[in-house]
Amino acid sequence: MFKSVLTCAASFWLMTSAPIHAQQLMQLDFQSARNIAAQAVRVGDTQVAIDIATQLLRANPDDTEAHAILASSLLKSGDTKAAYRAARLGYRTATENTQHLALARIASIAAFQNGRLTASQLWLRRAAIHAPTPQTEAQIAQDYRRIAQQNPLRLQFDLSFSQSDNVNGGSESEYNIIDGLTAIGTLSPDAQALSGFRVGYAVTAKYRVAQTSDTLFELNGHVDGTSVFLSNEAKEASPDSENSDFSSARVTLGATYRQNIGDVSTSWQFKTGRRFAAGDPYYDFAQYGGGLDWRSDNGFGVGLDASRENRFGRNDSDWSDEVTSYAVSLHKRFSDGPLAGRGRLTFSQSETESSNSNRNGDVRGISMNYSFANRVGPAQITAQLGRSWADYPDYTIIVPVPGGRSDDTTFASIDFTFPDQSFAGFAPVLTVTGQWTESNVSRFDRSASGIEFGLRSTF
Repeated sequence: MFKSVLTCAASFWLMTSAPIHAQQLMQLDFQSARNIAAQAVRVGDTQVAIDIATQLLRANPDDTEAHAILASSLLKSGDTKAAYRAARLGYRTATENTQHLALARIASIAAFQNGRLTASQLWLRRAAIHAPTPQTEAQIAQDYRRIAQQNPLRLQFDLSFSQSDNVNGGSESEYNIIDGLTAIGTLSPDAQALSGFRVGYAVTAKYRVAQTSDTLFELNGHVDGTSVFLSNEAKEASPDSENSDFSSARVTLGATYRQNIGDVSTSWQFKTGRRFAAGDPYYDFAQYGGGLDWRSDNGFGVGLDASRENRFGRNDSDWSDEVTSYAVSLHKRFSDGPLAGRGRLTFSQSETESSNSNRNGDVRGISMNYSFANRVGPAQITAQLGRSWADYPDYTIIVPVPGGRSDDTTFASIDFTFPDQSFAGFAPVLTVTGQWTESNVSRFDRSASGIEFGLRSTF
């Protein structure tokens, strides 16, 4: 019944019927009244449908079908604000998936016609929760993307939960041994690897200020952070440590300008913000940079990026850093065979000039990333492997480290995304990570491995 009401609300003009008068409701039971209201929606007599649905709701405010009839009629009559309210109330009273799906879609349409594009997108995500088939969810995703193209505001949310045997980036050993020196130091418990649980979050907002076929200018804001929860074993090993000691957060505001010139896309960006550590301000920063990306018709491309970031210590600290970074990437799309997907090889380098001699240095890296187009069972897979080399020539621990500090790090991760298990357009992602560092200063000999669970938007 409910499904037919909504179907006929969209196609009433295909049917004809004699005029219906709301006074007839006096001689009818509730179901008969609903049938008459549904018939009124079918033939376009929206005022009669509104009158009957209103009387039904006075008798029973939780009458979901009456809410649907009222919302459909108000939407057809052009009262989008009232239609939105009726659909929202009906969604709250609904008990069946078909009811939730239809009312969420009516609310989305009403919000869209009322100029509330973000609300319209959120209601489509609610509709996706109740999609009965992959085809229905695909149609909802298509509608979502169509609205997103018109909406100047774009929001992105990320949430992850992970278990790690080294949540604080601590050393593998309780001793601090420096190559070339005979003295051996002892590390405090909180400088050693502690196991536990991490919760990561990120919220990004982008607002499109101006756009043409070849250019885009947008403002953006970003907040991310990590909260740490130490295991019982870690609390016993480091009783003076608190979870908040290892928390971090970052707040960023910025602007981006993009332009396409033939086969080359360019981007320029500026951002400024603050990073927090253990709940306190750690440093402020300002970064500017640019990049370009060339793509050929056969799927091959080259990317170049460069940036400079200035950091200024906070919390009674007057240090300052200037970090200059460069990256060159080669990427290729493979469209056929079992290895169909997208691959990227990136070479990077960053140089830090600091008022703190221990941070002066450079880091060179290489990483490979591949996203497979074909699923392996129910999962889409993305794998990453990389290595970096860091040198800090002026590093000092009471006395200068002979030859400076050198770190050699290998890292790897593999993501498993399960699109068929999505909820409201967010698919679960399982990530297995590992990182291993060897250093001539044993404080920085460390390894970390873990399993992370997160959510990723599918549209």
